[in-house]
Amino acid sequence: MARGFAQATVEDIVRRIRMNEHKRKQAPLGLKVTSKAFGYGRRYPIVHGFTR
Repeated sequence: MARGFAQATVEDIVRRIRMNEHKRKQAPLGLKVTSKAFGYGRRYPIVHGFTR
C-alpha cells in the first residue's frame, strides 16, 4: 500500500500466499539431493505454522 498498490490487491495477494503455505504444510518434505537444493527463499516454520 505504501508503494501505491490498492489495499484490496495487497490483501488478495497475502490471502493467496497464506493459502499456498497451507497446502505446502500438507505436502511431505522433499529430499535434498544436492548442496544447492534449498536456498534462501521463503522460509516458513513447518511445525508451528506461520503468523505475524
